[in-house]
Amino acid sequence: MYKTLAKCLVISLFMLLPQVKAEPYIAPDDLSLRANIQLLVEQGVLQTMTTTYPMMWVELKRAMDQVDEEGLSGNNLNAYLFLQQQYELSKGTRSVVRINGAAKANRFHSFGDDFRNKNNANLALSSDWNNVSVKLSTSVTSSDIDGDEFQFDGSYVGFVAGNWNVNAGLQDRWWGPGWDSNLGLTNNARPMPTITLSRNQAFPFKVPFTEYEIPWTVTTFMGQMEEERHVPNTLLWGFRFSFMPIDNLEISLTRLAQWSGDDRPSDFDTFTNVLIGKDNCDRNGLDCGVNNSNEPGNQQAGYDLRYSLNIFEKAFTVYGTYYGEDGSTDNLSFISRPIIQAGFDTSFNWFGDYQKVYLEYSDTFKSCSNKDAPDRGNCFYEHHIYHTGMRYKGRNLGNLYDNDSESIVGGLIWQNFDKSVWTVKLRYLEVNNDDLDRYPNDPNLGHTISKVSEDIIMFSGDYEKTLPMFTYKIGTSISQSEFTQLSSSNEFNVFLQLRKEL
Repeated sequence: MYKTLAKCLVISLFMLLPQVKAEPYIAPDDLSLRANIQLLVEQGVLQTMTTTYPMMWVELKRAMDQVDEEGLSGNNLNAYLFLQQQYELSKGTRSVVRINGAAKANRFHSFGDDFRNKNNANLALSSDWNNVSVKLSTSVTSSDIDGDEFQFDGSYVGFVAGNWNVNAGLQDRWWGPGWDSNLGLTNNARPMPTITLSRNQAFPFKVPFTEYEIPWTVTTFMGQMEEERHVPNTLLWGFRFSFMPIDNLEISLTRLAQWSGDDRPSDFDTFTNVLIGKDNCDRNGLDCGVNNSNEPGNQQAGYDLRYSLNIFEKAFTVYGTYYGEDGSTDNLSFISRPIIQAGFDTSFNWFGDYQKVYLEYSDTFKSCSNKDAPDRGNCFYEHHIYHTGMRYKGRNLGNLYDNDSESIVGGLIWQNFDKSVWTVKLRYLEVNNDDLDRYPNDPNLGHTISKVSEDIIMFSGDYEKTLPMFTYKIGTSISQSEFTQLSSSNEFNVFLQLRKEL
């Protein structure tokens, strides 16, 4: 599948090189870009939604075109000009080379992070012609952690039809308001091959007989998971609907469902049951056969919101997520066994620079056991049929710290608009805090971070500077881990990345 996709991308790319427009997607790989978008949304300068990545450049440009640039000043003007510059850079045929070297692999991959493996080289070519867009991103690594020395992550072919965008490829996703992590989808795991349908621009729905308008957007995809898992070639369906009922309030609904795969039901009726949420045995009269072995799928669902308000002329934003596993036989609610995330962020203007700070909390512990063992977890991101769970190539699709974990994370993004950015992050993590694992003797199943309880304090930071010839980024992380069953340990990592536009 990867080889076929790569051939199609190469052929399409060279066909499109003479006539170009702009790369259509904003990937979850640039914290400073996201911080500037968020600043203008919080200040009421831009009216658009910001919690679903990839974002559409055409939607952001639509919102930017409605801004009166002459009425902007200070950080608002700087952020607006920065977005205009980034939009111009996305236009035309782009060739980007990126080389990364690190002492170790990146244990946690979050929004804005550039590498998972410790050593890799990447060449990305992109072009957009009329209603067709193509990107070929090829990487080679000397320290692959999942058996793939050559990778095509970030590659795609996209088509525009009216106000809809259809693409096939391997794109990182970030579904949710979190800066450090989310509960549903993050870019922690590598992207899988998907076919995606998304709304291009969030044109509002006008309520009949009123002047009330509600901007909205939707995206859905079908992806194929890897062959080397308990149920090979499992399919993953994703759906996210976002809308803004009032200014500065964004609400999103998310569903994820694993279904099909080798030797699993994969007909239209099975997907229909998944689609309408009728995928739990003995629920709503659904009969799955002996030992519930034909249960249609493994589903998650939830909602998140992000709300900004001004206090003493300062923008403050609060956000949260309520997210659950698929319903159970003794609980007929659509969202059961919920886990939560909550966060806060604001902006400052110190020394003429722009700073974004945030504080984020999440708790992914949820008991699946009976009343006699209420402290046993191993529930979330797991499933009794799809034993590999909501994981892809050894990493969790959602929360960076997997199940039964509690995290408190504070972060700072410092940008002075002379093409340099500082980022700092401090984490306190209680990973796998029930000190148990569903598959303690199988390294390919169960918790992806630690098989036993691990308390982690981690400091990380990086500095990025754009020079006339190239951009460099240097960063480090230091962590200390305490275990209940093992001796404490320390870990140090450092990396250097060079990026050049050809």
